[in-house]
Amino acid sequence: MVLTLKNSPLVMVLWTNMLLAITALSSYTKRFFRDNRGQDLVEYALIVAFAVGVVAVLTALYTTIKSVLTKANNALQSAAGQ
Repeated sequence: MVLTLKNSPLVMVLWTNMLLAITALSSYTKRFFRDNRGQDLVEYALIVAFAVGVVAVLTALYTTIKSVLTKANNALQSAAGQ
């Protein structure tokens, strides 16, 4: 009796288990993307991240912004004094 890989019971079991795993993963993935229970949390996290980013950028540019506004104020005061 010659046992080939094609008709091996082990290969058939592995193939069946692989197909079942792919089907289960596909089903899980579909349910995951349809589920929106955690959507609000993600939205709030994005808003907080955006706010933190804005504060970080403004903090980094503080001296530049202060300098520009000081120059503008001085120019306005000198123009008003003329």
